[in-house]
Amino acid sequence: MSSRKPRTNAIIAVVKRSRGGNPPTAIMMDVPGFPKLSGEQLAQSVRDVFGQEAIDEIGIIVLAAMLAGDRKLPKMVHDAIMEADHIFRRARHPELLRQALRVLYEQHGAPLEKSLKKTVEERFYQGEPLDPTKWNRVRVQLGWLKSREAREKGPYIIREAKLLLKRLESAKSSTD
Repeated sequence: MSSRKPRTNAIIAVVKRSRGGNPPTAIMMDVPGFPKLSGEQLAQSVRDVFGQEAIDEIGIIVLAAMLAGDRKLPKMVHDAIMEADHIFRRARHPELLRQALRVLYEQHGAPLEKSLKKTVEERFYQGEPLDPTKWNRVRVQLGWLKSREAREKGPYIIREAKLLLKRLESAKSSTD
């Protein structure tokens, strides 16, 4: 029986270093109702999120594998994409996440009359209670915990939600 540790994916190691352990609150490139970013918009988002140093390091990994004829590169990229789903809290329920972000954005940081969950239930689900598992996943994607420290993060999360929706809306208007 081997006690060998699994190898760290080089691409993921670069991504984690570039973000300093702080991934964006949520990355939603695939939200229904919003268009895909154009090539240049996506490239600019990558530059903004990761920085040139990470882009260069990953480029070197890919180009070195191409030059060396390393056939393990596709598996490395596949594994990195799978790990990225966890790192970036990729939406398992993108529509529910979009609805929650929409409510937060429309409040402009003002307190909600009811909890965010109750507001989303009334506005989008005719008052039907949401499945707690789905709501917990959205809560985690927003970076919300049930602790005092998480409540203190509220203004940061609202600011992130506003910025994300603005980017998505500007991308939508530029394609119209």
